Amino acid sequence: MNTRIKIKWYHTIAVCCILFAHCTPYDEYKNFMPNGEIIYPQKAASVKTYPGKNRIQLEWVISDPKVTHCKVLYEQGGIQNETTVQKNMDNDTTRVVISNLEETLCKFKIISYDDFGHASIPVEVDELAYGVNYEQTLLNRTLKGFEVDDSRDELILEWYDAVDDTETGIELTYTDINGVAQTVFFASSETTTTLPDFKLGEPLHISTTYKPVPTAIDVFSTDPTKVDLAKTVNVALNKPVKQSGYALNDPQYAGGKAVDGMTAGNNSRWISDMTHFNEHWIEIDLQDDYSIFALRLFRQSNVQSMPMWRFQAWVDGEWVTVVSHDNNTALTHYEEFESVTTNKVRWYIPPYDDNTVRLFEIEVYSNVVY
Repeated sequence: MNTRIKIKWYHTIAVCCILFAHCTPYDEYKNFMPNGEIIYPQKAASVKTYPGKNRIQLEWVISDPKVTHCKVLYEQGGIQNETTVQKNMDNDTTRVVISNLEETLCKFKIISYDDFGHASIPVEVDELAYGVNYEQTLLNRTLKGFEVDDSRDELILEWYDAVDDTETGIELTYTDINGVAQTVFFASSETTTTLPDFKLGEPLHISTTYKPVPTAIDVFSTDPTKVDLAKTVNVALNKPVKQSGYALNDPQYAGGKAVDGMTAGNNSRWISDMTHFNEHWIEIDLQDDYSIFALRLFRQSNVQSMPMWRFQAWVDGEWVTVVSHDNNTALTHYEEFESVTTNKVRWYIPPYDDNTVRLFEIEVYSNVVY
C-alpha cells in the first residue's frame, strides 16, 4: 500500500518539474516584450530613383494592405527633413518628388507605417541631384557650315555630331520673313536642319538640351546663344560686269565669263580685245557694300602672261589700288590685303606690249554676316 502512494508522488513531482522547465524560458522571453509582439509592416520594395534639377523622384512598391503611409527621411544642409507620403490605394506603386535639393548626392530613408504606428525596417537609397553647376558644363552643338537659299528664304544649317549621348537635341529661335518669332526643336541625331522663311539679318539663337542620365525627369539646357552666321564668300560670283572690250566682239569671250564660277576651260574665259598698248579692265558690280579682304585669279597659260596688273576698289567716288604687281605671272594667284569697304571692284591691266587678257575667273572675298 505504501509503495503505491510513493510511486504516485514521484510521478506528480516529475510532471511538475517538466512543466516548470518548459515554462521558465517562455516567461523570460515575455519579459523582453512588455507591450506585446512587435509587428513590422512590409518595407518598401523595388525602390527606384529618378534624378532631376534640384529634385529627385522616388518610386517603390508595397503590396501589404495594412500599410497606409510612408515617411521619407533625408538631410539637407545639416537639417533632417521628413516627407509623409500616403500609400497609393489604386495600385501598389507609390511615387513622390523631393524638391529643393542641394546639387549633391542625396541619401534617403523610406519607412512604411500602418494605422497603429507600426514601422517597417528602413530602406536606404541614394541619388545625385543636378543643378546649376552641371548646367554650366554643357556645350552648344557646333555649327559646321550653312547655306542661304535666297529664292526660297531658307537657311540650311549643317552641324557637327552631338558632343555625347547625353545630348537630347537643339532648340533654335529665329524671326521669320513675316516678323513672327519661331522656335523649332531638332533631335540630337540630326546633323542638317532647314529653317523655312528665315529672315536674313535677324539673329538666330541656339540652346542645346541634355539629360544627364536617360532616367532623368528634367531636361537641362545651355543658355541661348547667338549663332555666328558668317562665312567667307566670293562676292563677285555671277555679278554684273563691264569690260573694256572682248575679242572679236564675240560674246563668248565677254567679261561675264570671268565671274561664272568656272575656273578652267576655253568655253569660259574673258579675252580682252586684241589691241596692244591699250589698257584693259573688267569692272564687277558687287550690288552691295562689302568689306573685301582677298582676291584670287585664274589665268590661262599662254604667251600673254599679264605680269603687270592692278586690283582696285571704288572708294569715295574714285578707283583706289589695293593690290599692285609689275611682274606677277602665276596662273593661279591668291592674295589678301587690308580690308576695304566697297560696292564695286576692277581688275586693271595698264597699257604695255602684248597685254591681251585671257582670264578664266576672278574671285573677290568677304566675310559675310547673315
